[in-house]
Amino acid sequence: MVLLPNAPFCCSATLNGLNQGTRWQNVLHFKYPDGTSITGANLTALCNGVEAAWTAQIAPICNTNVTLVNVAAVDLNSRTGPIASHTPATPIAGTRTGTAMPTSVAAVASWTILNRYRGGHPRTYFPAGVLADVSQGHLWTTTFIGEMNTRFDALITALNGITSGTFAFQFIALSYYSGSHKTPDDKHPDPVLRPTPLPFPITDGTAHTRVDTQRRRLGKELA
Repeated sequence: MVLLPNAPFCCSATLNGLNQGTRWQNVLHFKYPDGTSITGANLTALCNGVEAAWTAQIAPICNTNVTLVNVAAVDLNSRTGPIASHTPATPIAGTRTGTAMPTSVAAVASWTILNRYRGGHPRTYFPAGVLADVSQGHLWTTTFIGEMNTRFDALITALNGITSGTFAFQFIALSYYSGSHKTPDDKHPDPVLRPTPLPFPITDGTAHTRVDTQRRRLGKELA
């Protein structure tokens, strides 16, 4: 595995949860003010803010079998930077009733950044939706798409509103790789690792109309 370079004045917040007993995880990235030193207390405030944003905006589109059990934050500015985590006294459950979807199913938020390029764009795979939210066997209903779009925008606002003292966090996409280094013999060229990752503020969130999957959420096949 490639050792990723430090990301100046950036940090991550990882949401850890269960979906019908199967683990799920979402990783979000944040920028904090240039020239400042972040503390464990700052990261704890970030964990609490991310938990509150998930509870308010994402839990309502997740089935009651989906729970958030922990949020962990890491300073990416230095390999010796602080870390923090918060575990609620009781796992926070989704509030959407209905028949649960397979644990591999995901509702995808595609994040808009002010940078144009070819290739994949930042996105998050949420363990959201119930069977009644599906149309034609492979699409989300128009009503559910509208709700997700509203909630994704509200999530951005909530995440950008997280503060800790004089610290203000900004929700970003963190780019570790640039375009592929391609030679005439390369059919599948590898992306190039940036010496310094680039932070891009996230300005909008749009729900994919398709019911997507996150295959790794199925776990290893039992013998």
